[in-house]
Amino acid sequence: MRIAGTIGKGAIIGLLLTCAMGPQLIHPRTRTCPLPGVPGRDYQWGSLSQPREARSTIGLLLEVSPGAPVVAGTVEKPRVRYFQLDVAQLAVDHCQISRVTFHTEDDGTWKLNLRADQNPQFRLVKDGGTLFPGTPDETLFPGPRTASGRLYTEHLLRNQFFVRVRCLGGLPVQQKQPNLAAAPVLLRMEPPGFWVQRAVPLEWGANGFNPELPIYFNRIDRIEVEFYYR
Repeated sequence: MRIAGTIGKGAIIGLLLTCAMGPQLIHPRTRTCPLPGVPGRDYQWGSLSQPREARSTIGLLLEVSPGAPVVAGTVEKPRVRYFQLDVAQLAVDHCQISRVTFHTEDDGTWKLNLRADQNPQFRLVKDGGTLFPGTPDETLFPGPRTASGRLYTEHLLRNQFFVRVRCLGGLPVQQKQPNLAAAPVLLRMEPPGFWVQRAVPLEWGANGFNPELPIYFNRIDRIEVEFYYR
């Protein structure tokens, strides 16, 4: 009983001291613990960027000659539709993708290939066989800007890129009112996100399989690519 009474008095005294000192005593803070070898404050983390979108030209169909006999013991080659975007690159602030190619096969297989750049205005200078970021090269990439001036992103060492592919069907060649003449989305492909280092171009690719692709293969006219980063 004496021990319980002593503990109770100590708790009351501590509570009174806390109230007397006010909110200056307690500073609730949370801080994540970085992984070993990973520096802090190098990521553009949190909210996602505004996306950029671009559509492809009409897909090029590659197939064997119709009616060609299939040799016994061999596997018939799948038909392939090959797509390229009608723009050279998709850029969002200091991040961009280019050389985007996408192809589908009538057996359900699809492949996506592209080049990714983060802060590409930093040219790589070779010194003694070692590559390191040099001074910004404005002739290579002007860098993102805002109404008040330059958008400061040069301190970011890496970003996570996200690319989505939408397969479209029945898209008119000329769209006078694109907001009204929307093309139906037959399929969607969402590869996992990937990290891109500052001033280090990344040749990236993803493969996948969609069981509904053989159903819509002949109806896919173009694709639409969406790009954003975090």
